[in-house]
Amino acid sequence: MTKNITEAILKRDRNIIFLSLIGIVVVAWVYTIHLTRSMSHSEMGLEMVFPHSHAWVLTDFYLNFLMGNVMQVAMMTPTVAPGMVLTVMLLSMPEDALEARKQKPPLKRMGTPEEVANDLQTV
Repeated sequence: MTKNITEAILKRDRNIIFLSLIGIVVVAWVYTIHLTRSMSHSEMGLEMVFPHSHAWVLTDFYLNFLMGNVMQVAMMTPTVAPGMVLTVMLLSMPEDALEARKQKPPLKRMGTPEEVANDLQTV
């Protein structure tokens, strides 16, 4: 029973990560295509020095805001849990391998999901 629950949780987490990556790729491509279309109306030359010289429209603001938030999350999430976190996946490791990994961090222990959740709430 526990193994089925573990597999279901891992499958759900993989799906969330996969869909999130697809979403990030789609947003990046939409932003790139938008920039390409907005730059195609001008002469090439000063475009390299002043790549976005026209006034912003709502689409520019929205895409910049969205990409900024995506990059902020991507940069800050690894700083919340820089070491190993004792998750369901790690609990399925052999006991000796798990003990060896516990000795590597400076505190000689692994973080817990609750600690990560508390840290994320403060960010």
